[in-house]
Amino acid sequence: MYHSLKYSFRGKRYRFCSVFGLLLSKKISKNEPNLERVCPALPCKVSAALAVVDDPYTVSLDGTAAKTVAVSKAVRCYGLLLIWLHRHFYPGLWLLSHLRLNVYDNAEEAIDVFCRIHPADQKLLCLPRSVFGATLSRRFKREGALFISVFLPSHHMHAFVIENGRNAYRSDYGWINYTPISIMS
Repeated sequence: MYHSLKYSFRGKRYRFCSVFGLLLSKKISKNEPNLERVCPALPCKVSAALAVVDDPYTVSLDGTAAKTVAVSKAVRCYGLLLIWLHRHFYPGLWLLSHLRLNVYDNAEEAIDVFCRIHPADQKLLCLPRSVFGATLSRRFKREGALFISVFLPSHHMHAFVIENGRNAYRSDYGWINYTPISIMS
């Protein structure tokens, strides 16, 4: 389930349309309050993950070594499918993001597998990588949240997974520069 957060910045209100992957903005009149972020009532695990994102100094950085886990042909094909959907048919990626396939123990393992399968520029693959990690993790349903964030006012977007109080992609340090606009739990 996606939770949309509305965010106001410099006279514009921003929100994310999760079905089509669009960042929508509209000017707000001078009479409307310029609220920073409007949050709906969020589930407990999502609120906890949002608190971690709001205060990145609380993120656990204990260095666990990457495990070498087996990668089936089906998992490889699933990763390729996510990349193709991200580039060509975003609503399909949105639909697949709701799956819970429970292949790996956690999102960190799943994302390590994704990076091994697709060693291309991971900066451009943040959303398929995050969906891959979220859908293949056993722990994600209990302790994870996938964030889609924006770097305002530029409209640059970034996706990442917070699971059990830490970023599931070990090499991602840029997420702290982005403002959450949508959260998938």
